[in-house]
Amino acid sequence: TWKLTVYGPASSPIAAVTDAEASLNFNSDGTVTGNGGCKGLGGDYEISGDQITFGPIKSTLMACDDSRMEQEDAIHQVMTETASYKINGNTLIITKDDTVLVFGWAAE
Repeated sequence: TWKLTVYGPASSPIAAVTDAEASLNFNSDGTVTGNGGCKGLGGDYEISGDQITFGPIKSTLMACDDSRMEQEDAIHQVMTETASYKINGNTLIITKDDTVLVFGWAAE
C-alpha cells in the first residue's frame, strides 16, 4: 500500500490531508485500487519504462470537506491517461504536467 504524503504543484507541494488516509494499491493483474482521502477509486494501469498509463479511473460518489476534495481532484488529475513515475526506496513519485503525488510505502 502506498500512502499519500504530499501532493500539488511540483514546485511547492503541500502535505496530504491529515487523517484522510489517501492510498493506492497496484495489483499484479494491472488494476489499481485505493482511496483519494474521501472516495474509493479504481481502474487499470500499464507500465512502460518510466511512464504509467491509467485507464478510466472510477470513484464512488461522495462529497467531503474542501481540503479532501482538493486532494481528490489532484489525484484524479495525475491519474488521467499517462504520467511519469519513479520509485526511490520507499517513495513513489507520480508526476503529470506540473502536478505531483508523493507516496510512502506502508506495508500492511
